[in-house]
Amino acid sequence: MVYLHLSGEGGKGDGQRGVTSWGFYDGSVRIRLKGSSELYLPYWPQSRLITCCGAPKNRQLLLFGDSHGVVTVWRLQIDPKTAMGLSISSRYSLLPGHHTAISCLAVCRDFSVWVTGSRGGDCIIWDLNRLCYIRSIPSQSKPVSALAISSTLGDIAVAYDGLDSQTQSELLVWSINTSVVAGRGLGFVRVHCLTYSSAAEGVNINVVAAGTDAGTI
Repeated sequence: MVYLHLSGEGGKGDGQRGVTSWGFYDGSVRIRLKGSSELYLPYWPQSRLITCCGAPKNRQLLLFGDSHGVVTVWRLQIDPKTAMGLSISSRYSLLPGHHTAISCLAVCRDFSVWVTGSRGGDCIIWDLNRLCYIRSIPSQSKPVSALAISSTLGDIAVAYDGLDSQTQSELLVWSINTSVVAGRGLGFVRVHCLTYSSAAEGVNINVVAAGTDAGTI
């Protein structure tokens, strides 16, 4: 389930809020805005299972990663004439790039990018304005389990799973130009989620927080 925050009509002002959910028995993707009924995406191929979703704030877009390594972008439209005040454009974009299932994605509106990570260990940076490929982060040949993007620096934190019981998980921080900034081993735990703090640079020290399967942060 992903939180949805849409801008007002014409892209201005405070708009509507809701949630997007998937993984239902019928393979549908459903959008529910506050105080309204559900809206279904008009089409989703049953052969491509959704693995993750992102919704950039005030951008009228839904980003989906799937089991075939493809990113699908749906465009939403504020439409006061409908019961929900929202409609889905029949136009959608398919962005191939990964060779294995996409495991996670992260969106950064401040730098107008989003990043996807795959079970094969590769990460791709995409342009949120033009909906196209920018560059790839060098593959580490370990499954990517979580991603986060700094809204102040644009740095990208990537958590990699250990391949087996003898390999430690790892956290690497990359610049938006794909240079390694920092990294450390995480031991034999799996990271399920990552997030950055976003205090003003220069007067504060921001951190990356990771939630693990051991119940620790």
